[in-house]
Order: sequence, then C-alpha cells, then structure tokens
Amino acid sequence: MCAFDPPRSLSFNYWSSFSGIEDTPELRQLIRYDLADDDGGVRVTIHQSNVDTQQRADDSAKNWQVVLEGLKSLAEDGL
Repeated sequence: MCAFDPPRSLSFNYWSSFSGIEDTPELRQLIRYDLADDDGGVRVTIHQSNVDTQQRADDSAKNWQVVLEGLKSLAEDGL
C-alpha cells in the first residue's frame, strides 16, 4: 500500500531484512509521513503501524526520534 498526497502526506509499506521476520504482505509495517503548517513552520508527524511486537514498536519510536531531531537540525541549520 502506497499513497502520495503532495504536499501533505506520503505512505508506504516497509520490510527490513534485519527484522528477522518473513517478507509477506501481511507482516509489512505501514509508514506514513504527514506534513502540516505549524506557526510559520512545518510539523512532521510519522505514523508507524502493523508492528508485530511492543519491543519493535518501542525501538522504532526511539529511532524515529533520532531521525526527526536530525531532520530538524538540518532544516534549521542547513548543511
């Protein structure tokens, strides 16, 4: 499942060989990026679903935090 609604959202399914689980459609995670105006800036929200365990969900949340902090730094400070 993929969807693209510029400039508001992008969604896709995702599987990683590092996950240790079989690559089947029903096991793929769903990732969605949403963009929204926010007081002169842009708010980026990431939704991740169809995660098979709470531990994987918690690990993903930590990883997304690092990604979003890096994106914010890049957007504010440039290269």
